[in-house]
Amino acid sequence: MNVGGEAERKALRGGKRIVYAAALLCLLTAMSAITSPAHQFGQKPPPQRDPGGGLPTSKANKAVEVGQYYFKKGKYDAAIDRYKEAIEIRPEFGLPYRLVGEAYEKKKFKPEAIEWYEKYIKVVPRAVDVDNVRKRIEALRHEIEQDKEKRKEKARSS
Repeated sequence: MNVGGEAERKALRGGKRIVYAAALLCLLTAMSAITSPAHQFGQKPPPQRDPGGGLPTSKANKAVEVGQYYFKKGKYDAAIDRYKEAIEIRPEFGLPYRLVGEAYEKKKFKPEAIEWYEKYIKVVPRAVDVDNVRKRIEALRHEIEQDKEKRKEKARSS
């Protein structure tokens, strides 16, 4: 019984397993690179579409991100400025139009919110959320009418 020979054989088998595992890992990596449509033939992945349908440029996208930061902090005027900056950079980028409307709505500037929501629909009429935006416009119009009625009642009672 050759004890040294048995140990050598086990070591070789273990080494083969490591080589097989490394080869399998290389094969899987190569296959994922081949099957990934974004990296076929050295092409860059296509830019992501925004919900409004436009292809945002990096500057417009960054302006929207900064605007969303301000919006979350409650700084609606600063957010509106950033969203409008994104619109100047890329007028067909729909998302900032809707976001301006949302910021005006937070400020309780309902007519301005309606105006910007309508611009959003005009710029990207096939956007995924157009029906929701239309419903929001109708709700805001209804709220404006209610506010007018309340003011009339208040004027009559005084």
